[in-house]
This record gives sequence, C-alpha cells and structure tokens, in this order.
Amino acid sequence: PLLSCRKVTDHPSTCFDVSRDGDLLAFGTSEGGVVVATASGCAPVRKILKAHMVFATGVTFSADGAAVLSVSADASALVTAITPAARKQAAKLEAGQKFSATRVAIVVLLLVVIVLKVGLQAWREAKRRGMTQDDLVRALRSMLGLKDEL
Repeated sequence: PLLSCRKVTDHPSTCFDVSRDGDLLAFGTSEGGVVVATASGCAPVRKILKAHMVFATGVTFSADGAAVLSVSADASALVTAITPAARKQAAKLEAGQKFSATRVAIVVLLLVVIVLKVGLQAWREAKRRGMTQDDLVRALRSMLGLKDEL
C-alpha cells in the first residue's frame, strides 16, 4: 500500500538515492536542483534549487548519511550537508501534518454526529406532531428546494 505521496519538487527527478539507514531520500532534478526528504513522509530536509547549471546525473549519500554528493552534466560536483537541525525541522513538519490530518478527521466526525443529532431531533419532533414519514420527506425536500415527487 502507498504510505505517503507528496510533491517534493516542481521539476522531474533525474536521479535518486536512499540513505543507508533508510530514513532519507535524495533527488536530483532536471533543472539542476538537489532535494533531500524524509522517507517516512517526504518532508523536505534540504532543498537546493540551482545546485548545478544543468540536470543532475547522480546523487549518493555519505556512509553516515550526513551529506549528499550530487553530480551534473555540467561537470560539477556538490556536497550538501544534512545537519541534525534540518532533520529535526523535517520531523516537526511531519508531526504537524499528522496532527493536521487527525484534526480534520475529528472535525468531520463531529460534523457527522451533529447532522445525525439534528436529524434525529427533527424526526422525533415530526413524530410528536403526528407527521408521517412522507410528510417529513416532503418538508425536508421543500426546505432543500427540491421538487416534490411524492
């Protein structure tokens, strides 16, 4: 199953690598950019839009994952440091996204509960007034501006 999907750059990727520990992903782009993102949620750790003058042809992590080497068709090579602070910032971003998704789910659930509660109250009031189910459906359709087909 797909765990996460996120746009990490506006340009097509031309090369890719995964750190030894599997925590980070590195992308080289068609416009010479280098992007490092977390593997768990694709949160950006480092993004250098114009690391090279033309497209990147390769990226690779250092053995300890503290840097990424990128090379390009312009015959340049660039070492990009991945600081602990950048990793922490990416982790905070991922945590915020998970929190946001949880908040959205809670709000949707609350709205469903409110709609059900109001519907139940309307049904009880209609029953109390002696309305039939057809009467209630007609009233609801009228309130919603729908044509009465009954």
